[in-house]
Amino acid sequence: GAMRRGGLPGLKGMSLPPRIEEALEMPGGHMPVAIRELMSTYPTTMRIPSLKHTLKFCLTLYIDKLRYDERCDKKNLSHLTLPQFVYFSFAKKYGLEEVADNHITQLQLALLHHRHHRRVRLLGLSLGSYDVSAPPKVSCRDFDILLQVLQFLRSYDAFSDEAITKTQGFQIDINKGVAIAAVKSVLGPICPDAAAGLANRVATLPAPSESKNNKACDLDHLLELCLDKWQSLNEIWKKHYEVLFSRHCSFFSVVSEMQFASQGESRDTPDKDAVMLNVDRGKDGAVLKNPQRSHRPLEVAMRMQDPFAARAARAKELVEAILHQEENGGGSLGNDGVDGLDHASSGPSSPNNDDHSSINTSTSTASSHTRSWGEVPNALNKRRPRSPGAGPGKVRSGGASEEVVPLITADGFIDCMATVNPSLKKEDVEKLFQEGIQEGHRRCLESFAHVWRYYEDTDGDGFWHNRWTNQTQWLKPFDPVNFISTDIDQEVFIHICFQARVLETSPFMALVDKDPQELWEDSDSFLAQQEMESAARMAEAEARLKEEQARQLAEAQKIEEMNHDQEGHGQDEEVEKPHGLGKIPSFMTQSSFHTEMDGGSFDGVDSI
Repeated sequence: GAMRRGGLPGLKGMSLPPRIEEALEMPGGHMPVAIRELMSTYPTTMRIPSLKHTLKFCLTLYIDKLRYDERCDKKNLSHLTLPQFVYFSFAKKYGLEEVADNHITQLQLALLHHRHHRRVRLLGLSLGSYDVSAPPKVSCRDFDILLQVLQFLRSYDAFSDEAITKTQGFQIDINKGVAIAAVKSVLGPICPDAAAGLANRVATLPAPSESKNNKACDLDHLLELCLDKWQSLNEIWKKHYEVLFSRHCSFFSVVSEMQFASQGESRDTPDKDAVMLNVDRGKDGAVLKNPQRSHRPLEVAMRMQDPFAARAARAKELVEAILHQEENGGGSLGNDGVDGLDHASSGPSSPNNDDHSSINTSTSTASSHTRSWGEVPNALNKRRPRSPGAGPGKVRSGGASEEVVPLITADGFIDCMATVNPSLKKEDVEKLFQEGIQEGHRRCLESFAHVWRYYEDTDGDGFWHNRWTNQTQWLKPFDPVNFISTDIDQEVFIHICFQARVLETSPFMALVDKDPQELWEDSDSFLAQQEMESAARMAEAEARLKEEQARQLAEAQKIEEMNHDQEGHGQDEEVEKPHGLGKIPSFMTQSSFHTEMDGGSFDGVDSI
């Protein structure tokens, strides 16, 4: 029996790969997920840096990130995320990964211990320190706005490097005038109304508690307000992107599920992507079960869930269900609920089983308010099993989907961009769509990496371990080329629109405060109305400009006449006549005289 290992021919007899006993606890589970995947070791330490040291480190880190981004911009290089920059800064400073891991662990403890301070809490949210299993609450896009504010403050010498390193207090004073200018400079070009509102809020900030300077504000308070305003704007824009996606997407029904490559006794099963069938949308937006084109391979496995996180989510869901029943007068949170949690959180889950297959679900009568051991409420029993590639709303039954999957095609994306920002060129829109395809493929492979882990045996032969089924195989489970989608889903659509600042540079930016459904259902009328108002404002501005020019011209003429009158009044005064001939009127200028010097006499005047 020749066996293929990772796509390479080789002989391993009929032996199976070694079994992998994966620990129930995630290695480095105490570290944020954005940093955990960069670490090589996961040390434990009891040393917590002081608050003053942590505050200086935070601000110094921000300034170093600013300088690093400037160098990357000059060399046309992509920026590191903040978690990546923090880890590689420690690695570069100390030289050894083990030492860097120890210091990054101490930083995590400091961010947890001193989170009552605004500056520490901001860095903790940017690194994901307070919810280690989820992405950071402050995204790279959010943090870039804060860096722009800091860059503006530094350009006006609002604070210096020396002030950062030698400060003895826990606050840094910023002049309110400079802070307001920074807010208007950064947010004004994007959303003038939001910038004006935030500027008014900054003007009314209380004086820092340490300096008591009424003309200054605390830097950390300023950054917190900027972040809050920016994230609220992003939430508004996200709702608009969701509506745009729903209006321009296409619907697909799953014909066959995706599958990983697997080994068999007689032959191997190849890997393949899901096969989807397009579903037509009626004039009223309703989905009609009427396929209009042939099936096409699409990726629907981009939201795989880590089994460790899945167990925690099921346990949390069970607790919420029990508490909900307690509020409605049922049962008690006694041994039944605790035993059910223990049973729900034990053992790895299988992707082909029900989400609650590890819980013993016995049925209770409608009149009973108590549950037997490990019983799950009816609301949880109604959930249908999902395949490994199933995301929210993709319910599987018998290998096919009962619901449609919304995806946006290239044509739909071009139409959407033409609606949002007509000034965009078609080639730029097509390039942006291809970036979305690449982002979707990257997320797909990232989700696969959470399911499959690569190992090597004692002979150096590689094999793969499925963390969901706890099975191993020599054959490589998937080829990345086979999982390239031709369309993008909603999450990727919103991501690339944010990255390209589609709505921020759109003529609809002044209308985002309107309801998204109303705005995009009648976008042409709103845009025409806005253009008319804009034209009226321009005409009014031109009229005011002409009036101002006419007023300035009239004032200039008046001043010129006054100067002319003053010059004439000065010339009316009598001047001396040459050769002592007495006084003559000023209008008898020298050019009026024809002087002859015959015998030294003066002949007189040609005309008066």
